[in-house]
Formats: sequence, C-alpha cells, structure tokens
Amino acid sequence: MPGKKYIDKPLYILTSGFTFSGGEAFAYSLQQAQKAKVIGEITGGGAHPVTFQQISENIRFRIPNRRSINPITLSNWEGTGVIPDVQLEQEKAFDYAYTEALHIVREKYKDKPHYAFLVTEIDSVLETR
Repeated sequence: MPGKKYIDKPLYILTSGFTFSGGEAFAYSLQQAQKAKVIGEITGGGAHPVTFQQISENIRFRIPNRRSINPITLSNWEGTGVIPDVQLEQEKAFDYAYTEALHIVREKYKDKPHYAFLVTEIDSVLETR
C-alpha cells in the first residue's frame, strides 16, 4: 500500500471485559502477529459470528454460523477471550501503556543531543507517575 508505514514503533491495544467481537479480532490478530501488545482485561470471548433465529414469539436463538480462525494459532478467542500480554484492570491500562511508551521513547533519544529537550520533558512526566 502507498504511504508511510507504521513499523518499528510500539503499538498498544487496551482491552476490557467489554471488548467484544470485532475489537477482539483486531486485538488478537495484531497480538498473535507480534505487532501489538495487548494491555488490560481479558475480553468477552466472542469469536464466532452468529445469526438470530426466531423460534416463536418469545424464543429467539443465537446460532453461530461461521468461525474466526487465526492463521498463526489456527484457533481463536471464542469463550476464553483475548488474554492480554499485561493483565490489569481497565482503569490502569492506559497509564501502564503510556508510561511504557515514554520509557521506550526516552531510551531511543537519550544519547541524541538534539533531543535533550524531549528527554528532559519525559523525565519530568515520569517523575510525577
């Protein structure tokens, strides 16, 4: 594809117990391809698309009609959810990912004099965490 590529940069996907279906597919796929680190809670566990069947006026079934299969694991997250690389309560996931990203950026630029201002700024942010 044309355009700039977002490679060799850390990518974090934050999850909660409410992350489901398409959000899980995105997180699981990038996690298994080792393109992202998943941080947060185990997701809801909905990998199989379903169709609804009305049986009677008051009874309606959800019936799986396909399976999501990851080409790396040859499996999916149905019933188990996506297991984060770092398990934390959802309220703590952003702070964890942000702090880790700051450390990575600091390490990358610490020996480059033109970026001393950036390292100083990161140090001040990290001191308050």
